[in-house]
Amino acid sequence: EEEEEVETEVKESKQPAAKKGEKEEEAKPEYGTKMHDPHKGKPEVIIDEEGRERWLCLDGKYRRGDPEAIKCAPEYFSQWLSEWVVAARVGKTKGKPQMTFLPDTPDAPGNSKGTSQRAGREIRSEDILKKH
Repeated sequence: EEEEEVETEVKESKQPAAKKGEKEEEAKPEYGTKMHDPHKGKPEVIIDEEGRERWLCLDGKYRRGDPEAIKCAPEYFSQWLSEWVVAARVGKTKGKPQMTFLPDTPDAPGNSKGTSQRAGREIRSEDILKKH
């Protein structure tokens, strides 16, 4: 039997029009306050000087999604994890063996064989122009 599709509708919250002489403010959220987004207008994906794609992360840094470039040492775990998250987010981990970060077992099959502290140079969103 075929299942019946149910249509969903998102209701828009309408703000009252500004009165004469008042400035029209940015639409306010229905609940809470709207937080400032320091990365608003920045591109989600950029191409770096090496010709590699980089994705904007929540901390404002653009990352390549290349955990295999990071040295498998405890002090680089957060860099490795951040690169791994990007790789997983953009589909670079599909079809690959499970990646691991086991510095006490350097020959573990899923460990990174990289030698760097980070995957490429650091690129922050503040260094990138806004889209217009």
